[in-house]
Amino acid sequence: MSNPFEELPNTNSEKKLSISTIKMIIVVLVIAIGIVLLFFSHISPRTVNKASYMIDNQMNNSKEILSPTHPYENGTYKIGADMPSGEYVLFTDSSGYFSVSSDSSGNSILFNGNFKNNSIVTVKNGEYLKLSRCYAEPIADVKSLPTDGEGMFLIGEHLSAGEYKLLATESGYYCIYSNSRHDDIIDNDNFENETYVKVRNGQYLLLSRARIVS
Repeated sequence: MSNPFEELPNTNSEKKLSISTIKMIIVVLVIAIGIVLLFFSHISPRTVNKASYMIDNQMNNSKEILSPTHPYENGTYKIGADMPSGEYVLFTDSSGYFSVSSDSSGNSILFNGNFKNNSIVTVKNGEYLKLSRCYAEPIADVKSLPTDGEGMFLIGEHLSAGEYKLLATESGYYCIYSNSRHDDIIDNDNFENETYVKVRNGQYLLLSRARIVS
């Protein structure tokens, strides 16, 4: 049988010990926060800005790698090595020039041309394509072209077959090709003021210093 007069444990001392422990933890946390704040106060804005710049620069570089602009810009390309053979649409913001040669010297020119807005060419393996003030995109990636000015258009793809009225902006010129090698002319003419052309699917219409009257 227990002694009713037996001394019970002092629970107040345990409570006091627990409160002391909590206070000590709080003090340690305050000291730690002060040390961290003191450390960051010595970092100059220049260091922070430099780190931010490095992160932004790496992000921009990764975007450039993942999303290049135009893979075939100014330069000379060997077909089959630097770019695949096939048909390409050439674009320019001012006045572009291209030439297709049979050798790397550029002296054996198979066909060439100056153009505004756009042109279309087909290149074969072993040939050399020179691009000046322009860039090339595979024709399969070009679903539409502006047809309200100068340019070259694939009939049935960029322009519907039919008859068109042309208006010369200066001394106008048009040419209808059977292909984009620019070597088989179906019809062409220099004209003043206005004229008419009729084109069929699969043909190519080249307009220089002229536009289609809508």
